[in-house]
Amino acid sequence: MKTLYSLTQISFAFMICCNATSSVLAEETTQTLELARGKLRMEVPSDWQRKEKPGFVEAEFSVPKDGKPEEVARITMMASGGSIKDNIERWYGQFQQADGSSTADRAKLEELKIADMKVHWVQITGSFKDSMGAGPFQRAPAVLRENYAMLGAIAETKDAGLYFFKATGPATTIDKLAPEFKEALKTLQPKK
Repeated sequence: MKTLYSLTQISFAFMICCNATSSVLAEETTQTLELARGKLRMEVPSDWQRKEKPGFVEAEFSVPKDGKPEEVARITMMASGGSIKDNIERWYGQFQQADGSSTADRAKLEELKIADMKVHWVQITGSFKDSMGAGPFQRAPAVLRENYAMLGAIAETKDAGLYFFKATGPATTIDKLAPEFKEALKTLQPKK
């Protein structure tokens, strides 16, 4: 007995196969984070290298995972205090412009709506005053890193207050990282 399949049946079987494959791939290409003492959940690319988290930083990554030190961006996630405006202005203060112009005037601001949360997105470029290694109350001199950039996001959450996401690194690395950083943010949701 010969069985003939219609083009519709073959197309349907192909779609089922492709959907199953893409969901498996999606699971394999992301890692799930529990943030804000389990109040938030987020998916990030599996090739973001998890680092030992210092002090009040809840999660830290470096991207690209196998990049040369001068190509790597640092991503941090944490709860913090202060107002949205004060934190964004502090981020502006971490940069200076070669021509002396205002960093605030050059920064890109955007407001996103993610899972019923308002998220304030900031993109900054310029020379970064890197004070890494100095605690918040220490007066260590900053290292000026030219052609740097920062992606910052502040989520206004219902149960976890303000939650901060920040990526800092060479401008070329941050430019490449921006789309996937924003896509990862779009997976942010309150944990049920």
